[in-house]
Amino acid sequence: MIKLTTKSDVDVVLSYKPKPRLKVLEESFPVGEYLVKSVRAQGVRLTTKQLKSAKFVKSPKKANGRSATTKPSNNGSKKREKRK
Repeated sequence: MIKLTTKSDVDVVLSYKPKPRLKVLEESFPVGEYLVKSVRAQGVRLTTKQLKSAKFVKSPKKANGRSATTKPSNNGSKKREKRK
């Protein structure tokens, strides 16, 4: 499924086909976080799961200017405790 937009203040909402062991049936991705690619680029793959639908919705903004759906990345900063 291909959806295109030039707007940066929207989110892509993807609904997945229900399958066994699939717990998250809907995800949202802020379009403004992805770079505009060249003419020859084939786009950005957001998921490999089978889609039921995809739509663009206006991004809800927080007070600090970030999208309400954006979560700060952890970058693997959690440290595992060693077992004794």
